[in-house]
Amino acid sequence: MKINLTDYMDKKIEHNGFELKPRDAYDTAKNIEEIFLKNAKWFRRPEPMHYLELRRQYKQIRPQMEQLHPGIIDLMTQPEIISQLGFPVDSEGHVSYPL
Repeated sequence: MKINLTDYMDKKIEHNGFELKPRDAYDTAKNIEEIFLKNAKWFRRPEPMHYLELRRQYKQIRPQMEQLHPGIIDLMTQPEIISQLGFPVDSEGHVSYPL
């Protein structure tokens, strides 16, 4: 997956009154990609993971964000936001890394 800031410039990424500005959407997508790639196996695409696990790992890689803005990671990793960032989320809450 190639993530570019320009991909988010004309998109409205929001759910239930929470909105990500283009730069924040880009940074969030890059962090989610980092989590998937960190968990990938050699010569295999990253395995899907539940959004709650993704959220837990996000808090591990960006602990300062949770300390400075409590609850922000929970908002950024809602399934509806994750799917708007370009990561498919199934009906059971499993997030996939797009091809």
